[in-house]
Amino acid sequence: MFRACRSARDRLTLLLLARVGLRPGQTAGLHRSDLHLMADSRSLGCDIEGSHVRVVRRQNENNAWSKSKKSWRR
Repeated sequence: MFRACRSARDRLTLLLLARVGLRPGQTAGLHRSDLHLMADSRSLGCDIEGSHVRVVRRQNENNAWSKSKKSWRR
């Protein structure tokens, strides 16, 4: 499947689903600001060292809410 991906966005989506363990709805609802992929994002205002993905519970454009009632990092 990874070789069939035509863009970096598709490869990232596949990796988030397969390796990080995000649900499809969580992956689809991610914003660019939720991805902290640098080794140290503290200079950008993040208090966590290392790369991580923030899953924030918010209402999506289709008025659907994330299943998880609390926000978390992975």
